[in-house]
Amino acid sequence: MKKRKQVIGISIAFALLVIVGIVLWWKNSHKANPNIIHYTREETIDNIAWMGVAEDGISTCIVQYGTEPYYDIVPGKYIVCESVIGTKEHIPYCFVDILKYEQYDIYVYDIETKEKRFVLDMLEILEEYPGMQFDETWGCCYVLNGQYVLQREFRPCPTHESHYSDEVDIDYINIYLEESGYTIQEEETESWSSDEIGIFYALEEDMLLRNNLPKEMVEILEFENGMIYYVDFYQNFEGVYAIRGVAEALPVENEVLYGMFPELEQYRGEENCYIYMLIGGNLTAEELLRLYMEDGQEISFEGAMLPELWSIDGKVHEIHSFKDFNCWSR
Repeated sequence: MKKRKQVIGISIAFALLVIVGIVLWWKNSHKANPNIIHYTREETIDNIAWMGVAEDGISTCIVQYGTEPYYDIVPGKYIVCESVIGTKEHIPYCFVDILKYEQYDIYVYDIETKEKRFVLDMLEILEEYPGMQFDETWGCCYVLNGQYVLQREFRPCPTHESHYSDEVDIDYINIYLEESGYTIQEEETESWSSDEIGIFYALEEDMLLRNNLPKEMVEILEFENGMIYYVDFYQNFEGVYAIRGVAEALPVENEVLYGMFPELEQYRGEENCYIYMLIGGNLTAEELLRLYMEDGQEISFEGAMLPELWSIDGKVHEIHSFKDFNCWSR
């Protein structure tokens, strides 16, 4: 009898060990992968305090609190917002994450009327390209043969064997935005981009901006970006320039700026408020710089240097005027 009890006890203990083992195995096999994170990207025009178009029909201004506005924009026409829900899995030594989508919608709004013009289900598009995923950081709008195009890049989904050096064939989907709707064309087309050297990033340490922008602008943009990112070409739209700034540093008197965007003046001095402008008309560097300067303020070139990299003769040049820059820049 005693022996029988011992056998039963051993059997029960063994059964418990098996159960514990199964539970531990189940927990371990269902343990969340630390390399997989859930993410959402919800862009909406509801986040925008104000947006408008100047009388030229091209120049566009966006005002947003809290974060800098980053949107794909057809100047004067459309603004693009994305709604993405999914997961991303990081692969060590690979520069692209594995992306899996639950939702990927693109909304295209009319900038002036705020009307939602198009809704694109990108998952529906992606079904035609098995084994591919969209690049989460790359997209643009541009003009091609007079038509507005929203372009998205997609590439083969990486695997756990992928490495940083892996070469992949990157392809593009081109969505033609039209008054009556949109069409999708699969052929690869290159967007326009300027090969000009812009004075604001060619001058060493952006001295032209440091000298002439309000102190508040310099401090905030340096803190946010580690650099002064103020004026640049708006790639893909010739003659259009992108200008980023803060409402705290808006000038008190600026006839040109407030003539273009009268509503902008009401945000002057606002904290945690960002301004993003796309300025058409192929303005000169001086005209662009003066958009954030007080009327009548003199431009200072103190300490402005053109480094070897950007000069026509490979030498450093002191820059005392816009004429100097045009003379020595390559």
